[in-house]
Amino acid sequence: MARIAAGAAREVEGVLDVRRRGVVPWNERSRADVDGGLAMLSLDVSVAYPAPLRTLTDRIRNHVAARVHYLTGLAVGHVDIEVTSMVPGQRPARTTELAEGARR
Repeated sequence: MARIAAGAAREVEGVLDVRRRGVVPWNERSRADVDGGLAMLSLDVSVAYPAPLRTLTDRIRNHVAARVHYLTGLAVGHVDIEVTSMVPGQRPARTTELAEGARR
């Protein structure tokens, strides 16, 4: 479940990586708790700078909840997102490709 959530978060434009949660290096990159048919998810993400954080985290939250529900059939109670880093000069491939296409 945690891998599905991490993969879904990476699909959102502006997300560079889903980082490890916690200080121990072998911790999972994300965390998922399931109680019955309800999933609670926690993700640490690295994003491109500059980014509108509130808008981006809302997009991540909505996309992850929809993908997890679609792929697992579980309802998603909440998705906690912690932005662990904003990396200047980094842009996801889709953003760079779109910008280059607009210049042509």
